[in-house]
Amino acid sequence: MGLQLKASVIKDAMYEAEIDMDDRDVLRPSYSGRYMYGATCLGIVGGPDTLMRFVSDVIPRIDPGFSADSDVVPRASDEWYELRWDNMAMDMIFYWPGVQVEDDLPTEDEVYSYPPLQDSE
Repeated sequence: MGLQLKASVIKDAMYEAEIDMDDRDVLRPSYSGRYMYGATCLGIVGGPDTLMRFVSDVIPRIDPGFSADSDVVPRASDEWYELRWDNMAMDMIFYWPGVQVEDDLPTEDEVYSYPPLQDSE
């Protein structure tokens, strides 16, 4: 079945890890890579620095199977070891076919919709 995560949890962990998400769309909760035939998974856009920060700072925060027992080397769930990547012109996309994401982030319309102002009389 694979690992199931919520996009909001991943985004919060990326914020806590200080991964810069202001200038580009780093988190791709429903990326469909090569030979995935329409299936979607977690993807992140960036360079090697973004990938390393995600692996070292984000995965331990979001992986329910992460083990940091002092007697063993820290180990994440097996799905994280199936990393794939593709070139996207100026950046790369790194993606994990075994990690599915429930996209619970608000849409742009939801973010920018405000209740109408009430006239004060």
